[in-house]
Amino acid sequence: MSLLELRNVEARYGPVKALHGVSLHVDEGELVAVLGANGAGKTTTLRAVSGTVRRDGEVVFADRKLPRRPEA
Repeated sequence: MSLLELRNVEARYGPVKALHGVSLHVDEGELVAVLGANGAGKTTTLRAVSGTVRRDGEVVFADRKLPRRPEA
């Protein structure tokens, strides 16, 4: 069973698209690292999971869809 899943997640800062269709899953009991160069989207991916950046796509944690941040 997946503990965390991202399905086609896209995120943006204003008009700038920072994530383009990110999908991943983390199974229960796994340890995972997100690696990449500066500007690759590591922090934005974590912000999409935590709901601190506007996003499209689905984030599922423990079989529950996490709500998207409301439009301001």
